[in-house]
Amino acid sequence: MNSKSFRNTKIRIAPIFLLTFIFMASCSQNPNRSAEKDVQITFDSVAESLFERINTAYFSLIDSEMNIIFDTVFALNPAAGDIASFYLNLHSGEHLVFRTWFYDENRHPLYRAVESVNINEYFPENIILQPVQTGFRSGMNVKILRDLPPWDSYGLDSTLAGIGLTIGTGESQFSVYSSSDLPSIEFAPGADIMIISNDQPQGFYNNLSSNLNIITEFAGSGGTILWETCDLAWNYGSYAIAGIDSFPGGITHRTSYDATNTISDPDLYLVDGLSDTLTGAYASNKHFWEVPDSAIVYMKDSDSNPTLIGLKYGSGIILYSGQPLEYNFDRRNEYNIGFLLPRIIGFLLGIQWQEPSLRSPGRVTQSRIESQKDIND
Repeated sequence: MNSKSFRNTKIRIAPIFLLTFIFMASCSQNPNRSAEKDVQITFDSVAESLFERINTAYFSLIDSEMNIIFDTVFALNPAAGDIASFYLNLHSGEHLVFRTWFYDENRHPLYRAVESVNINEYFPENIILQPVQTGFRSGMNVKILRDLPPWDSYGLDSTLAGIGLTIGTGESQFSVYSSSDLPSIEFAPGADIMIISNDQPQGFYNNLSSNLNIITEFAGSGGTILWETCDLAWNYGSYAIAGIDSFPGGITHRTSYDATNTISDPDLYLVDGLSDTLTGAYASNKHFWEVPDSAIVYMKDSDSNPTLIGLKYGSGIILYSGQPLEYNFDRRNEYNIGFLLPRIIGFLLGIQWQEPSLRSPGRVTQSRIESQKDIND
């Protein structure tokens, strides 16, 4: 796989034009506040051609109870060095989240910057926010929903183990839960990545249908979801039978087998380094309809229908995949779309995935990892 190292370098571009305004303390109701002062908020520039498409940003300040206590929209011109800087009047004794979405002229949310700061621990002079492509490094822990391995594959487990995650429920770990566990799982927006597995039995989709509010609340509160949408496969489950005719965001889906997918935009980092044309058996099993204009389209099938899209949902992100990711991962020495699964996972975690050696076609060196029922019990 010809993939570049994940960009994590802060590069400043001058000049930085100032957008100056003051957020007054009266918006907060914390009775334990004491000191207050103006804190400068600045943004690091991004040395990527994609960032030059940005022309608008939406900034919000969120308190510990997830209330938006200040927000603003401002224009910027990164190609000219106009990145923006402003001041907020902050108080000690507060935990705040600074969140910014960056849009192009077509309202695609191509970048975002999120920073959580405990003002009671220290009082910064300047808070620097680092924009990254939407979805990149959006969680540290992975929580997988599946009742059975898709296509009898543990490719996702092998990918996570190859990246360096271990089994467990802590930071930089992954755990597997059955769909019946969904009401009792605690998902932490900003820390957890939820993965909804491909190719599941009917009970799985029935349980999803009964608990869609949990999924949408997680995403809406700032969580990240990788939603693998392939059904009607080895485990026979069907979204339609479960009554899920559309996914959150109003996106509809159609079963459509295609041996070829293409990259929509090589400047999108999730697909950067992959071949422009990806083949599989099949490359995609589904494509999406009624996709909002604001969605980021990463891949299309041979009829130019979207097969891999990113959607801003509330304060979070849902990545919808119509590819049989695990099936092709096990056959990645035959089909180059098999590298898409580790590419997506590495992108979401902000960790470079390294190709392990193959002991035989379709087999990886890591031991097969069974479902962690001891974690769920």
